[in-house]
Amino acid sequence: MNKKGQGFRKNRLFSLPGGCILVIVALAFSLLPNLLHEAWADSVTAGRQSSGKNIVIIAPTGKTRLSTLAKTLSASLLAKNSQLHITSLSPETVATATAIKPDIVVAIGSDSILTAEKTYRSSPALFIATDPASYRRHKKGKRHTAILYMTQPYCRQLTFIKQLNPNWQVLSYLYSTLKKVDKKAIGRCARKHRLETYAVQAGDIKYLTESVNDALKHSDLLLALPDKTIYNSNTVKNILLTSYRNRKPLIAFSANFVRAGALAAIYSDIDDLSNTAVAILQRYIKKPGKFKRSAYYPENFKIRINEQVFNALNLDIPDIQEIKQALLASQRKHKPGSAE
Repeated sequence: MNKKGQGFRKNRLFSLPGGCILVIVALAFSLLPNLLHEAWADSVTAGRQSSGKNIVIIAPTGKTRLSTLAKTLSASLLAKNSQLHITSLSPETVATATAIKPDIVVAIGSDSILTAEKTYRSSPALFIATDPASYRRHKKGKRHTAILYMTQPYCRQLTFIKQLNPNWQVLSYLYSTLKKVDKKAIGRCARKHRLETYAVQAGDIKYLTESVNDALKHSDLLLALPDKTIYNSNTVKNILLTSYRNRKPLIAFSANFVRAGALAAIYSDIDDLSNTAVAILQRYIKKPGKFKRSAYYPENFKIRINEQVFNALNLDIPDIQEIKQALLASQRKHKPGSAE
């Protein structure tokens, strides 16, 4: 096109009457707020679509182990994925947050689990319970729910015992009527390590010493399983003294128990539990639909021994690192965090 033609079109554009130009400018300014609002709304919608999952964590309040785990888990999840939206609730405040539609629910402790089952019945959920005796998942439960137990699997504990002393042949344990243990599972793990078991039901607390004596009389050691009706601040001292009198060691479930006088313990702390829960949730978020397993145990653990008790009972002090490597090697043969 020649310059004359271009000039002709330019002249036509600017030869519009002044009133028309004012109308066009006014119309543009009147539409500007709506256009900006639509652009802002589109950006918000796009942000929501690209954001992470909504996770509701239900746990007791106060300075308890369960509430500490909830806070640690929340921080760890956000550190791994800042796009996640996490809402922390207690069993008492869930009723006030019914508008929240979670993609995943994490319930910590029996009360929280029961609340989650009632309130978020159709939502995928990871339940975290202290041990199988406190909450057992229904065999015909939903495939999009799973449970993480905070205790050690039986087979890991028995492997630990054999690593401490391969000469032990019989282990005993106490159980209460309020918190029964899975005798069959313990028996299966014991047979793998050529161990025999001797179980004693602890009835009236007045006769607890007799129960401990009975257990130790028929075994080489006593395995303490988490049960507050048996092992608590009022009973631990007497149980340990009875163990010393029988010259038989007690294998505990916490570092504090070892400091009090138990021979050794294998346990998972808050960070270990949080890391396992994060790994389970990350796998589910990456591939939603169902969890790989219905039940999990902590993937990570720690070992504590009491050298003074080893010396008092004339037992060889083991190498903790060697024991841990042996346990990890055994764990690799099975599924991480499984009951084996």
